[in-house]
Amino acid sequence: MTLKQLEIFVAVAQGKSLTEASESLYMTQPAVSLAIKDLETETGLPLFKRIKQRLKITEEGKTFLEYALRTLNSFTALEDYAKGACRKPVLSLACSLSLGSQWLPRIMASYPEPQGFKLTYRITSSEKVAQGLKEEKFDLGIIEGPFEQGSFEVASLGRDHLSFVCAKNFLQADKLKISDLSSYPLLLREKGSGTRDSFEAVMKEEGIECQPLLETDANDSLLQFALAGFGLGVLPYSVVKEKLKKGEIKEVKIEGFTFSRKLSLLTLKGKALSPAAEDLRAFLEKEFKKIS
Repeated sequence: MTLKQLEIFVAVAQGKSLTEASESLYMTQPAVSLAIKDLETETGLPLFKRIKQRLKITEEGKTFLEYALRTLNSFTALEDYAKGACRKPVLSLACSLSLGSQWLPRIMASYPEPQGFKLTYRITSSEKVAQGLKEEKFDLGIIEGPFEQGSFEVASLGRDHLSFVCAKNFLQADKLKISDLSSYPLLLREKGSGTRDSFEAVMKEEGIECQPLLETDANDSLLQFALAGFGLGVLPYSVVKEKLKKGEIKEVKIEGFTFSRKLSLLTLKGKALSPAAEDLRAFLEKEFKKIS
C-alpha cells in the first residue's frame, strides 16, 4: 500500500467521478481504476460498489477513508514541519465573537506561548469559525450554539444562558410569556452567530416567528440599542452581567423557558494535530469548564 494509492482512493471516495479524479491527479481513468482494484486486492476490503460504471463507496470504504485521511494528513503535517523547520510554524485558534470578547482574553492570559510555535487568534462568527476549520484555515475553534457536527471532533465546554434585556423604562413587567416575544421589537445578533441560532432553535420549536428590529454582528451596538429603549435585546449573560449588577439595564424572564447556548471546542475530523495544538486543546477544555 502506498501514499499514492491512498491519494487516489481519497479523490474517488470524496465524491469525484473517475473522470474528475483522474484529471485532478493528472492520471488516466484506466490507471485510477487499476489503482483502486490493486488497493482492494491488497487490503482484502470491498472499498467500492460498481453500479452502472460508477463507483459507490461501501461501509468498509467509509471506515477506510477515515484512516486514509488521517494518514495523509499526518504525512502532510510531517512534510510541512520538514519544509518549515527553519521558520516558526503558526498555531491558529478561532473563536466566536461573544466568547472571544468576554472569556477568551481572560483564559489565554495565563497560557504560555508554545515553544517553537506562533499562536494567532481570529475572532469571528460561529458560522465562520466552523467554515474556516473545514477549509483548514484554523487548527482549533470555539463556537456557541447548534452546528453540523459531521465534520468535527467535538469537546463540550459547558453552557451559557441567554438574557433578554431592555431599558428600565421599556417594560413594566419582569416576566413575559414566550408567545409575547413576537409583539415586541427584538434586537438580535446576525444569522450564523451562536446566540442567534440558539434563540431561533427554541422559537422554531414553539412555532413562533419573530422579525427583528435590529440585526448586528456586534454585541456592543446591540446593547446600546437596548439601553436606548429601542427594544428587547437577546444577549449572552456574560455580556450583560456587569450592567445588570449595576442596575443599568433590566432583565426580563421568559415564563417556563431558559434560553441557553452550548459552548463547543472543535477540531477538524481526521486532521492530525501538532503536540502544541493538543496541549492547547487540553488547556482550553480545563479552563473553560472552570467558568462555564
